[in-house]
Amino acid sequence: MGLFDEVKRQFGNAVQGYMAGSSNEGESGQPSAMADHFAGLVEQLGLGGILQKLREGGLEETVSSWIGKGSNLPISAEQVRQALGSDTVQNLAAKVGIPPEQIASLLAQILPDTVDRMSPEGQLDETTGSATEIETETP
Repeated sequence: MGLFDEVKRQFGNAVQGYMAGSSNEGESGQPSAMADHFAGLVEQLGLGGILQKLREGGLEETVSSWIGKGSNLPISAEQVRQALGSDTVQNLAAKVGIPPEQIASLLAQILPDTVDRMSPEGQLDETTGSATEIETETP
């Protein structure tokens, strides 16, 4: 499974869980549309690009906690909006058809776990945005 398929799958699963507890649970197809648009953002910027924007926004320690082994530090919707830029958040929200505040909140809830899962060995390949594969020898 490629990077974008994996990001889309993880994001889609997280969106479905998030939407199940929200007032939007009856809107069919929305989690899938959100996952498609988020995967498009990841494809456009690269996961490493998104993480770089977060780092440049003063969230180096937070992003490092997601990639490294151990607990993931939280991120707020406002931090997502500031780091990714209001235009990016608004464009993504417009494509999905939900308010920018809701998409920023959703990203804040989903990004830590998604990045953590994309870096199971505590490393992320910044050039491609994919988790670095660690070769292990079998006995």
